[in-house]
Amino acid sequence: MEENHMSSIMGWFRQRFGKQRNDLDQVQPGKCSQTCSSGHSSISAKPSASDQPLPSVLSSPYRSSLRYDVFVCHNDEDSDLAQSLASFLEAPSSGLRCYLHERDCPAGGAVSTELLQAVQDSHCWLLLVTPNFVKDDWCLYQMHQVLSEGPMSQRIIPAVVNISSSSSSISAKPSASDQPLPSVLSSPYRSSLRYDVFVCHNDEDSDLAQSLASFLEAPSSGLRCYLHERDCPAGGAVSTELLQAVQDSHCWLLLVTPNFVKDDWCLYQMHQVLSEGPMSQRIIPAVVNMPRSQLPLELRFLFTVDLNTNKEFGYTLVYKTVLHYLKDMSEKEKPSSASQSDG
Repeated sequence: MEENHMSSIMGWFRQRFGKQRNDLDQVQPGKCSQTCSSGHSSISAKPSASDQPLPSVLSSPYRSSLRYDVFVCHNDEDSDLAQSLASFLEAPSSGLRCYLHERDCPAGGAVSTELLQAVQDSHCWLLLVTPNFVKDDWCLYQMHQVLSEGPMSQRIIPAVVNISSSSSSISAKPSASDQPLPSVLSSPYRSSLRYDVFVCHNDEDSDLAQSLASFLEAPSSGLRCYLHERDCPAGGAVSTELLQAVQDSHCWLLLVTPNFVKDDWCLYQMHQVLSEGPMSQRIIPAVVNMPRSQLPLELRFLFTVDLNTNKEFGYTLVYKTVLHYLKDMSEKEKPSSASQSDG
């Protein structure tokens, strides 16, 4: 398994920079051995124990633009296997740079923040998919972070151990039908903010909020959600972090329940959202076990999503509402960008 995945990783680098390397070779031909008739040195996909030089792509400026070559996502029970793989990739004959959270995450740092930074600072993402992995919510969270960074990307390398494809719901593809994600999710406007959906909810409704977020963040949906219990860095000022998350989200979903309307903290977040965009398409009240007459006055005249009758239908409606907003704003931004370029 290790040699196959080493070849996959090295193959990604060669494909990405093969043309650039050939162009450079034409300008500055490499020094060849006496037995070479082509005038150019070749690169082997497999690292050798001999004294052969490392592939030239490992000295490319692009490679140096990120800190790590491979982010290794794994369950703690599989640490020995992860470390064995990393040792192979980092050997002098291989020359790659790996990220292992148990080794490279700074002591005292906010783990979720550090991992997200490491994901963004890695060229490839290796998912060590084992029976432990698919049962670990933290591994699945990291997987969704990776998929949100590069769905359908050659950068994602699932390495499967002791698990059949039929027993796993993990896939680097965004849907069972192989349908691509909506093009708006690759738009510059969407990338301008860190989150697509800020989920405001009472702690008693955390299970429902996490269920909704899992639906929206699934590979077939591809959205990026903010949940305070998961994404708020430990030790940070909660009000400051939440305000930043509100400002860094395209849409704001208010999970309105009896618990929500009794919670001063939820109402504070609601008012923060309303102050950012009153009467805006960005505000999505999702109502559970609440008649309209009992909704906060500020929300009674807004479009609401009913999660009482059919939760999956409601989740889908939330998803489509977010996509509609992103598409609408992306199209509005195009004329503005065109006029600025003309000027």
